[in-house]
Order: sequence, then structure tokens, then C-alpha cells
Amino acid sequence: MKARIRKTGEIVDVIAFKSSEACPEKDWVRYVDSEGLDLIQELNALEDLEVINKTEDKAVDWEQRRYDLAKRYSIEFVKLQHYQGRTECGILYSKVVGWSVELADELIAKLKEGGES
Repeated sequence: MKARIRKTGEIVDVIAFKSSEACPEKDWVRYVDSEGLDLIQELNALEDLEVINKTEDKAVDWEQRRYDLAKRYSIEFVKLQHYQGRTECGILYSKVVGWSVELADELIAKLKEGGES
């Protein structure tokens, strides 16, 4: 799980921890820090760490999503042209690109709305 160390603000990837209310001086947390080092420290997982919500940690890269969608749509449009018996010279690439980008933009707009219709 991803967590922020409250004292330093560093975001770490927690591997394991031991926490006990009866004997808090023996608490420890094992984590990978921002430099990739595997560390074990005397920390209380509940008091010294702040768990980061997975959705908070992952921002959507809409430009990358747009590129990936347009690329997939382009491939499908070209496959459809070949399936219908048209040869390479019959494909209008500028139209395929236009349709692909237009479809990607529409889908992304809908996703940003939350998919409500």
C-alpha cells in the first residue's frame, strides 16, 4: 500500500508492519522509500503513516488515453476496410484518422462526465 510518512511527507510503498497497542515501542514498518531502498524503521503504522487512497494516487493521463484510443480505433477502421474487400489504395487515411480522433474525444468527454447519459 502507498502511504505518506507524516513527519517527512515522503510517499513510500509499505511492504509490512507490526503494530501493537500493548507494546508500541516495538512497532515497526518495512517499506520501499522514494529512492528504491528497502528499509525497516521503528514507526507506528497508525500514528506515523497516512494511507494514500489508490484513486488519489492515480491521476488519469487523458492525452495518453486519447492517443491509445485513437490508435486502436484506427486499427479497427483499417481492418474493417480490408474485411469489406477494399485494398490498401482504397483506404482514405485522413478520414480514418479523423474518425478515430473524433471517437476518442467523444468517449473521453463521456468518461470525464462520469458516464451519465
